[in-house]
Amino acid sequence: MSDPDGETRGGLVRKLRLPFGLALLALVFWLLPLGERLEWKPEDGESVFVPGEIQGDWREDVVRFAPDPDWEPGPVVPPILEDWSESPGPVPVARGPLADGSGSYGWHPAVLRVFRDIDPGWALAALALFFAGNCMVVTRWWRLLRAIGLATTWFGVFRLNFLGMFFNAVVPGLTGGDLVKAVIVARESPGRRTDAVVSVMVDRLIGVVALASIAAAVIFLVEGFEDLRLPVLLFLSIAIVGALVYTSRRLRRLVRFDAFIAKLPLGDKFKLLDDAVLLYKQHQAEVVVAVLISLANHMVYVTGVWLLGLACGVTLTEVPWQKYLVIMPIANIVTALPLTPGGLGVGEALYVWLFEKIGASPSLGVAVSLTFRLTQMLLGLLGGVFLLLPGARSEIRRAREEQEEALP
Repeated sequence: MSDPDGETRGGLVRKLRLPFGLALLALVFWLLPLGERLEWKPEDGESVFVPGEIQGDWREDVVRFAPDPDWEPGPVVPPILEDWSESPGPVPVARGPLADGSGSYGWHPAVLRVFRDIDPGWALAALALFFAGNCMVVTRWWRLLRAIGLATTWFGVFRLNFLGMFFNAVVPGLTGGDLVKAVIVARESPGRRTDAVVSVMVDRLIGVVALASIAAAVIFLVEGFEDLRLPVLLFLSIAIVGALVYTSRRLRRLVRFDAFIAKLPLGDKFKLLDDAVLLYKQHQAEVVVAVLISLANHMVYVTGVWLLGLACGVTLTEVPWQKYLVIMPIANIVTALPLTPGGLGVGEALYVWLFEKIGASPSLGVAVSLTFRLTQMLLGLLGGVFLLLPGARSEIRRAREEQEEALP
């Protein structure tokens, strides 16, 4: 029996996801300092920020900084500004630590200035890497489909992957990209609909576990993420142990898992899903290949995000490549949760938080996140091209209708 009240609540939650994401994104920008700031980090104290204007190319190692005329020095004053009140005006500042070890200087540009000065060369190089990474994702899913006897072409999977990206990144409304992929591949696999849907779930799960594995392997080697080590390791451990327990016949009998499924509402449906997932236990070598492809794909994507950082003016000393091996996996795993469409607002908040944790500029963090989102939207436009094919729009409309009926 259907629950009208439950369906109404579920529909309301889905409709609120987009406004919530936009509100969160607006909050991120509201909390960011709008102006430019000089940062002085004493060797034995907290950072001191001075509002003002960065003159010259803020991406260079030496700039001229003009404090706001209304700036009032506090208890701790950057050494280069100790005599500023006597002769107000711009002062030269070199990025990095002082020779005497008393502290270091840095500066934070306004986020709008960061977007204005983005280097298109690095951004295009990142876009090319992201396309290559998506081709690897297509290959992984294509092999997983073939492993369980669902014959399809690589180009057919390519089409479904970019249709999913289109609905995730370009039109992030009620329709999730993975759900669109699952419904369409199920429609194209008569008699094996459940197996086809499960292939999407397994593909996504392998990708998430590979992401967490990269973060867990690196987080103990880089500084700045010490308080995240336990949560990342705990998440990865639960995922791996859960998968091992789930696929162990002995443990399943011990906890009477099959009997538990049979007692659930719609137990027969869950049994079909369970059987489809266990199909992959018979193809363990293919699962291992899928994990290796995922690891390679994520390394490509991390490098792409690193290039976006260079495009946005993030220096190699501020956020080196190895720290993106932690930042990108954590941000991508959290934004994969269905909190907002496409992780809108959530990703930006995470990049700001993670950049601040390692002492980098939050403005640069939000710039990297939004630029990454823009590149995914550009790639998603390829999926829009497939919508121009004959019958494609009616196929998507039917998929959306089936998705709405399936969602709680």
